[in-house]
Amino acid sequence: MMVAAAEASRCTSRATSAEDDRFAFRLDDPSFPDLLAVSRQLGLINPPDEMDQPLRHPVMMPEFLLRVLFTGTTGDKPCRHLDLVTTTAPATDVCHQCVESGDVWPALRMCLICGFVGCCDTSKHKHMKAHHDETGHPIFRSIRLEEGWIWCYEDNAFFSKRTLDRL
Repeated sequence: MMVAAAEASRCTSRATSAEDDRFAFRLDDPSFPDLLAVSRQLGLINPPDEMDQPLRHPVMMPEFLLRVLFTGTTGDKPCRHLDLVTTTAPATDVCHQCVESGDVWPALRMCLICGFVGCCDTSKHKHMKAHHDETGHPIFRSIRLEEGWIWCYEDNAFFSKRTLDRL
């Protein structure tokens, strides 16, 4: 908790007027460390030494906040890979590679091209990222809780669950 408090204390106001002083930070100029610190302070993500563990209090983060955290913007970014999607429903709810090694994972992701399910980028082994690196499959979805957001590694593009529902 000390680490989260220290990171949160680095969140400084970027206010440009007295009226804006009531905000901890402005979303029109977010920095990743500031957004990460606020997320940790709110208990939305684990401290750095526990990032590879499941959340103590799992919550679904609003897609708006995820989009800002991942892309630094509130709008959609173009993605050249949405037309490659062939599967949207997971066939499993575990990371089989983590199960084989006896490890746990904080969240699961599913490749939207072949259906591979692997642990997320904050897990110890990052099996989804390894899948991308090995196969070149760039686009995946979250299958944690009721999430369904989509991320493209190559275009750094984030899409809401509504996009998944339209595919």
